[in-house]
Amino acid sequence: MNVTDTRVSGSLQHRLVFDDLQAARHPWIRDVDSAIRENPECETGLMSRQGWACSENGPTSDGGRSELLVMITRGIRLSPGSDNWYGHVFFRSDEPHATDGTGAIPGGSGNWVSLLVRTWVFPDGPNPDVVLRQWRALVVTGHKWVPGYFQEREDTCARCTSFDDAVRILIRQIRRFRRAARVEKVVGHDDYGDFRIPIYEDPDDGIQDLSPMGIYRFADQLCEAFGSQEGRS
Repeated sequence: MNVTDTRVSGSLQHRLVFDDLQAARHPWIRDVDSAIRENPECETGLMSRQGWACSENGPTSDGGRSELLVMITRGIRLSPGSDNWYGHVFFRSDEPHATDGTGAIPGGSGNWVSLLVRTWVFPDGPNPDVVLRQWRALVVTGHKWVPGYFQEREDTCARCTSFDDAVRILIRQIRRFRRAARVEKVVGHDDYGDFRIPIYEDPDDGIQDLSPMGIYRFADQLCEAFGSQEGRS
């Protein structure tokens, strides 16, 4: 499997999506679409346009290796299902155990990771490098993610010996993705005046997934932050 060319194919000019039946019912939609297409200021980002970004030199992949970000679903339902879900494939030099049945990667440490991530942010940009840098700033180092749930460990996080294997695992994770198994379920509400606060429970057989905390090196960043504060005191 070759890493896809990171150049943007075609223009990022925004356009509306409609079929002939919708155009017949709403004849003005073609004129609206034309106005958008003719105005160079009406742009759309890469993720909005195609839903994925891939680079051969990803900012989160150690050693300048390949990185892939795929939008699995963008929140369209009421809480708690309104979060966005992404698949993230990247290389970590300090991940010592692979899922090839043999343990450590032959010839050295490090692993390719396939990770499902739940977040409320929506990184976007004109090309893959900008998208992946936004993802790193917002999610990897900014930790704007929400724990999801898994029933089996590899539902949301797997370590592999190659980029190709990690993508194959990601495909399996996406095929197994069921929102009801990955997010909390609402079992009731508490009323506080004019407000109704939902009561949540874990999904059936669900285990809370905190793997992004370790894989995105949250503990290391905390240590660095505390160290810098002590140095200033």
